[in-house]
Amino acid sequence: MRSYERLGEHELLYRSVNDRAIAYSDLERYQEARRDLTRCLRLARRRDDRAMEQQALANLGETDRHEGRIQPALQRLRKALELARALGDADAEAFTLGNLGIALVDADRWDDADDTYQRALTLARSLGEREHEATALAGLARTAMHRERPAEAARLYRRAVDLRGEQDHRHLAENLASLVEVLAALGREQELERGMQRLIDLAQANGDEEVAVDGLTRAAWQLLRRDEQKEAASCYATAIVLAGVSGTSDQEHPTAEATAKALAEALIEPVSHLLRDGEALERARADALYALVADKADGHAEGLGEAVRILVEEAAQVSREETAAPSRE
Repeated sequence: MRSYERLGEHELLYRSVNDRAIAYSDLERYQEARRDLTRCLRLARRRDDRAMEQQALANLGETDRHEGRIQPALQRLRKALELARALGDADAEAFTLGNLGIALVDADRWDDADDTYQRALTLARSLGEREHEATALAGLARTAMHRERPAEAARLYRRAVDLRGEQDHRHLAENLASLVEVLAALGREQELERGMQRLIDLAQANGDEEVAVDGLTRAAWQLLRRDEQKEAASCYATAIVLAGVSGTSDQEHPTAEATAKALAEALIEPVSHLLRDGEALERARADALYALVADKADGHAEGLGEAVRILVEEAAQVSREETAAPSRE
């Protein structure tokens, strides 16, 4: 990269640093991504290249959002949107609108998010851009779900899923995970079962198991809200099995102790979701749920249920002791 600077090949330098920043972001190494994107922004402004500046601002805004810096994210994304419009770059405008909508949701500004997604959808359709259209539809589905309109959300998520290509497996998995959650809320058992299986198959084929685990646990909570405890337990158990298999299959574990440690680490995410949801219930109902999940996990893999029981019992005890402890003034 230093050779590019010596040769004055600024565009090659920009592309190289920007690509590295995106790779860092995909790995959730946001500090490194921010460092490279800030460098891209300085380079763009030094050359007075507004197209590069627009892209750098949009990417920095996304990095801000991932780090929970919502106000800086909104500021940068709005500036990127202004630049896209000034440049007449409709594709960049549609892309930035989609990301701005996500940031507005994170800021709990649902009306503004809905309006932004609607604008993104109209523009994406005029361009014939399936990816941007799917992003806008998924965003509108999320706002519909927030407003407790699950049937509308399901319709929009289905359309988003249909527009996604298999090559865009990450976003497809995310949209499927959200669709599964909504189908659980609606009680659409057969479609839910098909959606869960497609989500699991896609996740295992592409290494997106954490997306599937998140979707399955969200679906389980919706089933609990419908008082469908057995079905919810099956969802939690499936998420636990998926996490356990993915967390131990590709690693070398020379000892039983190393295997147990890897399994415990893999189960932290789904078990934490189970505890978060279970502890919102009455204690007796929560304990019954935990036992049922452990039994179903054992049905998938021998010994897995015992690992779940140990993790849940220890974490639940700590949680209950903290809740029962008197607060200090």
